[in-house]
Amino acid sequence: PVVVPPSPGLLCALGDATTTMKNSKSRSFVRPLSRTTGAEISAALEELGEQARVPLDHDQVPRSDQTVEFEIDMRFKGQGLTSVLTIATTVAQMAEADSTIWLAKRLEEEHKRAFTFTFDKDHEVVNLRANVEGKSHGVQAVKIAQGSDEPPAEARLAEQPHFYAGKTETAVVFERSKLLAGNKIAGPAIIVELDSTTLVPAGCAAEIDAFGMIVINPAGAPVEQRQLNGEPDKITLEVIENALKSA
Repeated sequence: PVVVPPSPGLLCALGDATTTMKNSKSRSFVRPLSRTTGAEISAALEELGEQARVPLDHDQVPRSDQTVEFEIDMRFKGQGLTSVLTIATTVAQMAEADSTIWLAKRLEEEHKRAFTFTFDKDHEVVNLRANVEGKSHGVQAVKIAQGSDEPPAEARLAEQPHFYAGKTETAVVFERSKLLAGNKIAGPAIIVELDSTTLVPAGCAAEIDAFGMIVINPAGAPVEQRQLNGEPDKITLEVIENALKSA
């Protein structure tokens, strides 16, 4: 189906205004787990977290609305990058005295879950990562009033001829703001609103859903296939032919 949301001309702006801001920072940290400490990893993660926050701070997202999650990519010595597994953690977790033991155990668990077997030595850290996400705006889609199959009389504006696919037809024009959920409109029809116009072609039917979206599907009968230009344009063919000769 073709789905046309309410005020489609503003959809991009709505997405920009409601999208949750995110940012990520990572760095390589390739070394055996036995040759590093939880404190060293914790300090590196905390630094990445501060770097990841910078764009959100710049856009005036309050720190109280920012959520930071940390990840450590790990593998066993000798494994390739395709075998790297990601372990979620926190700065506080890595500051614990036994954090490297915890990391080794988590790698073993994840490796066994992914590959059905594991090792008990040569644990290796590969990358560190901090992911920051702003608070969701909590925008909810609003339902419109329920109606019947037949659109309200006040939604019908006029009948208007229009030229489509090489043929002139008469379409019923509807005011979108007056349509109700459940209304069904057979093509050809034109649905107008402040920022856009939606065409329901002949052979298709539109239905208004609970949130005011126009859902267009082919009707029961097959959509008529029309040839837009049966005869080749001789001038265009000549231009193309000359261009190919001079290429």
